[in-house]
Amino acid sequence: MKEKEARAEMQYYERNLRKEPKKRPDPRYEIIGARTHVPPGLAPSRAPVAICKRHWPNKKVPSRCERCKVVKRLLQPVLPCVFFNQFRARVLAEDDGAERVPDGQGGFIPVFDTIVFDTANEGGLRPLLKTSLGPATPIEIVAMALDTNNDYWINYSRYWGKLSLVWCRYQPSSDFMDRWEVLKETESHWARLEDIVGSCFVIECTRSEFKDRLKRKLLPKSSDVFFTRDNFSAAFWEGKQQRRERRQRMRSEAAAAVESKLQRQDS
Repeated sequence: MKEKEARAEMQYYERNLRKEPKKRPDPRYEIIGARTHVPPGLAPSRAPVAICKRHWPNKKVPSRCERCKVVKRLLQPVLPCVFFNQFRARVLAEDDGAERVPDGQGGFIPVFDTIVFDTANEGGLRPLLKTSLGPATPIEIVAMALDTNNDYWINYSRYWGKLSLVWCRYQPSSDFMDRWEVLKETESHWARLEDIVGSCFVIECTRSEFKDRLKRKLLPKSSDVFFTRDNFSAAFWEGKQQRRERRQRMRSEAAAAVESKLQRQDS
């Protein structure tokens, strides 16, 4: 981000946004450690925040500027932001079979675990996130931010399991372990931190190393444990499959329209 653009952003924030009433940050999350303010600092290279380079410094959104409209619709933090590398989260605990306490309304009182996640992804601990691949997708954390609206955000790369790879018609290596192995995509995405639904373990190792850990019972005590050894470009294969589905949908709609027209003519 250029100095002129950063200065313009901060001036606009001081004049307008700072005076607006703000909601309180979600109490389920707590930032730990150092923070980086953007601007004037720079966002991580793998977690950029898109702007309209023509109109953004002056905070004008002309109705005819298509890029301004696109940027406004993007799922991403609103500048200025605070980026951080570590946070403490309260997530729903796994059902370990222990006796649950009724809430008096036909349900049970939810039990939460307090877990610390960080961008270093040390120890193999990873969040489970609601994504387009499923309701609980293992992810690698790329970056985290708290934006000017006090919304928490996470930038992440998804891990693709066997079913997801079959859906996009990607053929992994012949010795791929269907139950345990996942592939990490090279792309990254933004999502709200509230989409985190749990935690898992993803171990970076070779196939033989994982089989040895499995044999010696050295895996973490969790119902969701995976290992990864390869990356792949998910955007290419996912886009290709989405185009196939779109063409199939258009064919089905066209066939249904023809059939409906023939039925009207017969009647």
